[in-house]
Amino acid sequence: MNDMYTRPITHIDRTLFLFAIDCSGSMRETIRFNNISMSKAEAVALVTNYMIDELVERARRHDGVRNYYDIGVIGYSGEGVRSMLPQSGDGEYVVAVDRLVLNTPAVCRTDFDQRLPDGRQTIASFDLHRWIEPLSTGLTPMYEALIEVRDTLRRWCLRPENAASFPPVVFNITDGESSDGSCEELCDMASQIRRTGTSDGETLLINIHLSTDSARGSIIFPSSEEACGEDRYSRLLYDMASTMPAVFDDAIRSSVGGVSLPPYRGMAYNASVAQLLTVLDIGSRSVSNIF
Repeated sequence: MNDMYTRPITHIDRTLFLFAIDCSGSMRETIRFNNISMSKAEAVALVTNYMIDELVERARRHDGVRNYYDIGVIGYSGEGVRSMLPQSGDGEYVVAVDRLVLNTPAVCRTDFDQRLPDGRQTIASFDLHRWIEPLSTGLTPMYEALIEVRDTLRRWCLRPENAASFPPVVFNITDGESSDGSCEELCDMASQIRRTGTSDGETLLINIHLSTDSARGSIIFPSSEEACGEDRYSRLLYDMASTMPAVFDDAIRSSVGGVSLPPYRGMAYNASVAQLLTVLDIGSRSVSNIF
């Protein structure tokens, strides 16, 4: 693995960032982010919109936005599995970043509580584009969604222009267990996802479990299955996730406080919204640093 995951990302050899988002009814539960109450669906949409804005800005150059990567957002809920990006075509999930900005959505003003250096609280405002809208309805067909993820990755990786690119990175964001597929079927499908890839390495699958239970400890990028404790679902997400390559180690080590040593597994369990943002940032920024 040491000689893999080193391919520079350019507008000729782009990569793929694919988000799979749980949009089930439980995502209506209230969560707090920066002292503001919102549903988990709203929080995930906010963070995903922030990340897409970030990816657009990282691809921006003096002559416009260059196609350093493709972006896809797959939502899974009681309404089935579908693209959450209006810019994607029928039956397609992936949009080139330079094409994405041709239909840039409206801006939404977002307010956050912010603590100043002197300890006072203030409201900080910034604008985000509404690339996706929150959705929360029905069950959690994660297995069906992972099939779509696998098929999307296979199509992308089989394109000759992507054969030597930095491999895709997939973020699976959920707040509960799948309503379809057994543990064995989910692990097998995750394995099929990880086995897609390019000549630079296999696809990276990062699982993120979002929770409202602040009393329980979070597990972020564990380095062993024992770190997941006895919780069956956290161990399942661990088994499904990729082992992170060395290019991510420094950023992960900083986020976990240097408590554990690599190799790290690409998962977070019982994560807060702030931790969700941290994991997404590490999963995308560590890659972008090798442009």
